[in-house]
Amino acid sequence: MTNIIEIKSLSFCYSKQNKILNNLSLSVPEGSIYGFLGQNGAGKSTTMSLISGLIPEQSNSIKLFNKPIQDQLPQAFSKIGTLIESPALYLHLSGYDNLKYIAKIKGISLVKVNEVLELIGLKNEQKKAAKNYSLGMKQRLAIGMALLGDPKLLLLDEPVNGLDPSGIKEVRNLLIKLNQEKGITIFISSHLLSEIEKMCTHIGIINNGEVVFEGTMKELSEKSTVKNIEVTLNNAQHWADELNKDSLMKVSIINETKIIIQIESSTSVPGFIKKLVNMGIDIDQFKVLDELEDIFMEITDSKAE
Repeated sequence: MTNIIEIKSLSFCYSKQNKILNNLSLSVPEGSIYGFLGQNGAGKSTTMSLISGLIPEQSNSIKLFNKPIQDQLPQAFSKIGTLIESPALYLHLSGYDNLKYIAKIKGISLVKVNEVLELIGLKNEQKKAAKNYSLGMKQRLAIGMALLGDPKLLLLDEPVNGLDPSGIKEVRNLLIKLNQEKGITIFISSHLLSEIEKMCTHIGIINNGEVVFEGTMKELSEKSTVKNIEVTLNNAQHWADELNKDSLMKVSIINETKIIIQIESSTSVPGFIKKLVNMGIDIDQFKVLDELEDIFMEITDSKAE
């Protein structure tokens, strides 16, 4: 698979005392939605600023479209759409006029403005001033501005930060649509792990300026040493006491009808559920809980140690 972004041994510091990135390497496959995870101060925004050219990079450690970024400036930016930090909108202008202004600057046909409005779901709101948009609509408009040049790559830094659940869903659905229908590769940083899990095909985790994991969502799941299973049953307290007698399990009670059982990931979940049934537990339902946050903490904590 071709990598649309390739970073090899990238280090960066603002001063000798302030090293931000340390020998960082990343491979972002073409056609992927790549989630870039890390705690605040880990180096996510600096990495994205270097990839987008907002911060000059002199070591030729970054390749875009199989060529060093330094050999492609400024023409590479015609193939990249970026949304770094807060969206720069003209709040007194309508959604249409915001896009029209950017289109004129870039020499893009106004026909494209209507196409983008349709794509980002703001066709019916195009005449409304941007200051009257919800946060989710403003974010979609900002993404629309980045889409005007038909980019092959979108770089998005915390695009759902500060949005309510409705706005988060709007942006998530838009990004999945852009990836699946338009074939746009999306490189997205976020601290909302649940959102990354819902949309991304690949993950990179950065900690203290170093990449501590990179791979597919499936490969990340396999990194976990435990699985958490939520079981709905009768008499939660009784069965929690019984199950906690097994040293290989850790059971916690949610309420009188729900418990969470932590087991080794190597254990077969169907076989484990069969074991519970054989113990005489009447299970109403069970589900394996989302585990990305636990895996993230395991990886970053072990690296810190």
